[in-house]
Amino acid sequence: NQEKIGEGVSAELIIFYDSSYKNTSKETGDSHDRSLKSGEEDPVKKDFDALFSKAQQHFHNQSVMITLKVQEVTENDNISVGFEGSSRSLNGSGTLKKLIQYAQTAGKSNNTIFCLFTGKPIYEENHRGDRVPHSLQEIETKGTFCSGNQNAAVVKHHFGSWNHWSTVEVMAQIFGSDHYTRFSPSDIQKMKGVFGRCRGSTEAGATRQGTN
Repeated sequence: NQEKIGEGVSAELIIFYDSSYKNTSKETGDSHDRSLKSGEEDPVKKDFDALFSKAQQHFHNQSVMITLKVQEVTENDNISVGFEGSSRSLNGSGTLKKLIQYAQTAGKSNNTIFCLFTGKPIYEENHRGDRVPHSLQEIETKGTFCSGNQNAAVVKHHFGSWNHWSTVEVMAQIFGSDHYTRFSPSDIQKMKGVFGRCRGSTEAGATRQGTN
């Protein structure tokens, strides 16, 4: 019987998406720029709610009882850093660094995760051999949850896509796990240690840290 971890712990999600995100809708290719009627729910917010609900279910299915809460969803083209000056692709580490800098000024609690979703390819410089840039699905801070460091991730994803694996992977990495499809006993222990730092954690022997 798998030990349950992460009970009482929540991750608060601040989501940004760039203009390429909505324009790459898989199903229709339509841009979703029509204005909303009052009281109408933003389809992009709805989409992220569904995505993180699916990701949360994946954790729960493996006895990681973390709550993923989407707090804010905002379009923002100012965080993206182009790869080698191109506006058609992102520099992964450069964009992540800029998102971390933004997070540092936002003054949020240490269980807040800042995510930028993009429809553009994400590249990483390659200083070896052929120097062909590495293509990434995502890039994130590792094991930073409920610590003194910021939690941030840049994810390639399409509006309306049902593929939640990149989202699961960034969450797992931020929570300290090395794997994401199936958690090993050592992944569970690592995440348990990370969750033990969080306010509200019920982990046995948890060392509480106030949110900063």
